[in-house]
Amino acid sequence: MWGQTARQRGSGRIPQRTAHHAGEDYERTPVAAYSLKLAAYSMKIQSFKELIVWQRAMELVREVYKASAKLPNTEMYGLTNQMRRCAVSIPSNIAEGRKRGTQRDFTQFLRIADGSAAELETQILLACDLYQVKEFERSKELLSEVQKMLGAIIRTFSLQAASYKLPARKKQHA
Repeated sequence: MWGQTARQRGSGRIPQRTAHHAGEDYERTPVAAYSLKLAAYSMKIQSFKELIVWQRAMELVREVYKASAKLPNTEMYGLTNQMRRCAVSIPSNIAEGRKRGTQRDFTQFLRIADGSAAELETQILLACDLYQVKEFERSKELLSEVQKMLGAIIRTFSLQAASYKLPARKKQHA
């Protein structure tokens, strides 16, 4: 991470980085320091299967499959199919983003997963309105939890990216 040697990565030590502008050091904000620690922690995770948000999203898929089975057969190729595909998309995008290897790609795939979560939320609300099914209560709870986790991770990575400042370039006079 950021020019670390394998030895530094293995030790869990985060090297200090400061931007220089005319010889002055910028101090890190608490948010920047927290973000660096979170990023370092996330880089230690070897598999997407270790991510709690992925685990909850997988549980959500199982619940959506169970609950959508209660919808009428006329919805088999409509709402039921769309809900299932949407639910599967959430953990799939989390996994793909994590395997891409860069934080930027991971953040983008988390945003896609969050969009799929919003789509699923709309479909659950529609199913409940049209068919008055009660089986989606657990799905709603899990979906809310997954959406909160995705939002928190996206915000943290976005803050981290915004808090990192490159050194200002010195003007060269000809």
